Amino acid sequence: MSTISFLVGSYSIPSPWAGAPAAHGVGIVAADLDTGSGAVHVRDVRSEINPSFLVRVPAGLVWGITEPEKGGEFLAFRQDASGGLNPIGRLETGADAPCHVAIHPTRQFAFVAH
Repeated sequence: MSTISFLVGSYSIPSPWAGAPAAHGVGIVAADLDTGSGAVHVRDVRSEINPSFLVRVPAGLVWGITEPEKGGEFLAFRQDASGGLNPIGRLETGADAPCHVAIHPTRQFAFVAH
């Protein structure tokens, strides 16, 4: 059996301007895909407001942003061996509706687009 681990960010509150007028997602889902059977196994679910962009690096770190119409946060998690997402911290982005995050290769800087 071969598996592929993946993350899904989903709009959890309506956002008509972002094309999600009837959003009802749970936030962030960490899961595995069994490539043999096609089965998806959910490892963890984190309730967040509109986590629209996620970045994962091999060191087990996951960054994301929340995209409400007003405000927005930069999120940080450490993903453990079981696939669980353990919160490290969060920080307001300073403007409304962030939609993208890029992490500098040294992991010393994060760049957020609004």
